[in-house]
Amino acid sequence: MKNRVFSSAVVLAPLLIASPAAHSAMLEEVVVTAQKREQNSQEVGITINAFSSKKLDELGVVNTEDLANYVPNLNVRKTKGENYPTVTIRGVGLMSGDTNYATSTSSTAIHLDGVYFGSPTMLGFQLFDMAQVEVLKGPQGTLYGRNSTAGSVNYITRKPEEEFGGTFKVGYDSFDVFSSWGTVNSAVTDNTAVRFAYRYEKGDSYQEDLSGDAWDGAERLSTRMSVGIDATERFRVDASLYTGNDQSGMGRNHVRGIDDDPWVADGNVLENYDIEFYGGRLNLNYDLTDSLDLTSLSSWNYVDAELPDEADGASIVLQEGVYSDRVVQVSQELRLTGQGDSVNWTAGLYYFGEEVNAEREVEYFEEFYYPGDFHPGLVYDSEQQTDAYAVFGQAEFDLTQNLSLLTGVRWSKEEKSFEVTNRWNNFIGDVLGDFEVDPDTGYRIRNLNATDDHEWDDFSYKLGLNYQATNDLLVYASVSNGFKSGGYLGSITVTPEAVHNPGDPEDLTAYEVGLKSILLDGSLRLNAAGFYYDYKDMQAESIVFDGIVSYQTLVNVQQVTIDGFDFEATYLVNEDLEISLGVGYTNGTHDEFITDIGSGDEQDYSGTRILNAPEWSGVLYAQYNLGEAFGGEFELVGVYLSNSDFDFNFTDRSLKSGSYDLFDARINFTHQATGIQASLWGKNLTDEEVLVHAFERGDGEISELYLPPRRVGLSVELPF
Repeated sequence: MKNRVFSSAVVLAPLLIASPAAHSAMLEEVVVTAQKREQNSQEVGITINAFSSKKLDELGVVNTEDLANYVPNLNVRKTKGENYPTVTIRGVGLMSGDTNYATSTSSTAIHLDGVYFGSPTMLGFQLFDMAQVEVLKGPQGTLYGRNSTAGSVNYITRKPEEEFGGTFKVGYDSFDVFSSWGTVNSAVTDNTAVRFAYRYEKGDSYQEDLSGDAWDGAERLSTRMSVGIDATERFRVDASLYTGNDQSGMGRNHVRGIDDDPWVADGNVLENYDIEFYGGRLNLNYDLTDSLDLTSLSSWNYVDAELPDEADGASIVLQEGVYSDRVVQVSQELRLTGQGDSVNWTAGLYYFGEEVNAEREVEYFEEFYYPGDFHPGLVYDSEQQTDAYAVFGQAEFDLTQNLSLLTGVRWSKEEKSFEVTNRWNNFIGDVLGDFEVDPDTGYRIRNLNATDDHEWDDFSYKLGLNYQATNDLLVYASVSNGFKSGGYLGSITVTPEAVHNPGDPEDLTAYEVGLKSILLDGSLRLNAAGFYYDYKDMQAESIVFDGIVSYQTLVNVQQVTIDGFDFEATYLVNEDLEISLGVGYTNGTHDEFITDIGSGDEQDYSGTRILNAPEWSGVLYAQYNLGEAFGGEFELVGVYLSNSDFDFNFTDRSLKSGSYDLFDARINFTHQATGIQASLWGKNLTDEEVLVHAFERGDGEISELYLPPRRVGLSVELPF
C-alpha cells in the first residue's frame, strides 16, 4: 500500500511543481461552518475535507460509506446490510467486533444541519440535496460536544430560496436499480420560501444464494420539506421535516469457504430489513445587535428498525431471529455568538435526551423435530435512557495582526440507565439452572432481569495558535481534549455482571500541527497536518467466560497512542484540468490492554494494532473538460482509491480487510441551452473483492460482507 500511495504522489509531483508563467485559472474559495460561523477553510486551524454539492454529484456520493472512499483517514463499514455504519477517523471510533447494537455510540459525531445523531440505527440515511459536507478531523468537543472525540461529519442541506425552480433526475444501473431524485423550490410570500426534496431507489441485489437466485434488492424512499421565513430584518426561522424508509434485502453474509464468489450469500432468511425514520428540526436565529446573534436549535428524531437475522448462514434454520430497534432522541441547543474588534466568541447550553429499546427474538434448530414442541430459543429486551447536559464556550483572540489565540472549554454531564430482560427456553434454562416451567408451552424458562444506572461528567478543552504568515499561508498548532461517556453494550447477555459493569469514559488528548497554503497564483492548494493522540480508556467489546457461558461486555483499553498525518494537494493545471491528491497515514497501538476474560483469567493484548484503521489511505482525483459538442460540454472525472489492510477484531487477527485499489470514472454532459445534464458512470471498474466486515459465528464459521462488485449506470437531470 505504501508504494501504491507514494507512486501516485510521484506521478502528480511534476504537475504540482510545475510553475507556468501565468495562470488565468484560480481555485474556488471553500467556505465552511466548522466553528459555527462561515469562514474560508484556509483560515481555520482544523484539518477539514469539504465537498460541495457539485463535487458530491460528480463522485456519486449517496451515503456515509461512499463519502469515506474519498477522505483519507476516514473509514466506514457496515455490519447490518446497507445500514448501521461504523465511522472511524484517524483510528478513533467504535472499537467492536460486532457493532450492530443500537445502544452503542461512536466516538465520531454525525450532524445533519447541526443536529447530532447518536445510535448507529440512525446513521444509514441517504444523502440528497446537500449543499455541502464537511469532515472535521480531531476532537471537536468544545463546540460539537458529546462523542466527537474522533471528529465530526457535518451534513448541510440546501435551504429554501426565493426563486421558483427545481430539478428532476432519474438513473439506472447494472443491477436493474432505478433511482429518482429531485427538488422543488418556491416562494410562498414575500418573506417565506419552501423547498421539497426526495430520493427514491428500487432494484435488484448484487448478491445471489447458492442456487444462483438473486436475493431481494432494496427499495428506499427519503423526503425532506424545508421552510425558511425572514420574519423581520433580524429574525429568521429555518425548519425542516424529514422521513425515510428502507426495505433492503442486500448485505447478506457470505460464509467463508462455502463458495469462492464473495457475492454469494448462503442462508434462508428471505424477509427484508424494514427501517422507518422520522424527524424534524427548528432553527431560530435572532440578531440581537449588529455583532451579537442568538440561535436556538431544537430537534426530534425517531427510528424503528426490524432486521431479520441469521447467524448460521446455512440453508436450513439453525439459528435465526429478528432484531427490533426503536430509538427516540430530542436535543436543544442555545447559542450566543459575538464579535468585536479583536475577538470572535461563542457560548451556549446543550441538552440531549435519548431512549433506545432493543429487542431480540432468536430461534434455534427450528426445522428439527422436538418432542412436545420443544424448541430452544430466547427473547431479549433492553432499554437504555440517556440525558446529557453541557455548557460550552470558545473564543478566538487576535494577539497581533497575524497571530491569534483560540481557547475553548466544555463541561459535560451524562446520565444513563440500562435495563435488561432475558427469557431463555429449554436447554439453556437447564444449563443455567434457576428455571421455571411455562404452564402454556411446557418450556423450561430461565429469566434474567437486571438494571443499572450511572452518571459521568467531564471538562473538555481546546487551546490553539493560528499564525497567518501571509494572506495565502496559515500555520497552526493546537492541543484539544475529547470526552466520550461510559456506557453499556446492548448485546444478548445471560449474567447480571454484564449489566452492572459499564465501560468507563474515554479520554483523548490530541496534539496537532499543520499548515494551509495557496500557491502558484491561486491555482494550487497545499494543506498538511501531523497529529499525536494520547488515548486513555478506549472502549472496546470483549467476550467473558464465567465458567458456564460466554457473554459480551464493554471493556476499556488502558492506553492507546496514535500518530499520523493528513496531506491534501489540489492543483488547477488550467481552466480544463483539475487534479487532487489526498494521503492519510495512521499508526495506532494498544500500548496497554489487559482484560478479564472470566474465571479469574486475563488476556494481554498489549502491543497489538488498533481496529478499523488502514495504516495508509489515499485518493487521486482528476477532472478534465473534454470540450464542446452537440450543443453542450463534456467532462471526464476519474478517481483512484487505495487502502492498506486493517483489522476487524482484536481477539482474532485473521479477521481483516486486505489492501485494495478501486477505480471509479464518470463522463458528464451539460447541454448549454437547456441545462440538461447526463452522466455515464462506473464504480469499482476493476471488480475488486473488498471485504468490509467479518465476524466469527457461534459455530466457528466466519461470516463476511463485501463491497458491491463493478457497477455502471446512467443518469439524466432536468432543471426547471
